Amino acid sequence: MKLPLKVFGKPFADYGEELRKIAGPTVEFLGEVKDGDLGRLYQGAKALIYPSEYEDFGIIPVEAMARGIPVVAFRSGGVTETVIEGKTGVFLMS
Repeated sequence: MKLPLKVFGKPFADYGEELRKIAGPTVEFLGEVKDGDLGRLYQGAKALIYPSEYEDFGIIPVEAMARGIPVVAFRSGGVTETVIEGKTGVFLMS
């Protein structure tokens, strides 16, 4: 789609080289991000893609929604209790 995408989080740091090989030039891998830097990442974001299937709660989607950023997530785990489909985000099939 040639849209800018910033990927962050500890799991992505572990698999960064493999993912970089298949990612396009608009994808930036940031690894683990400090809490103080999250605000900067949320500024100007169009959406948060939350690919976790088994997270019990997940504070990151809640933080994004508090800033008015819609969440795209699997219909699984804690996001089913925090995301309002069609209003604060959308669900993918799990």
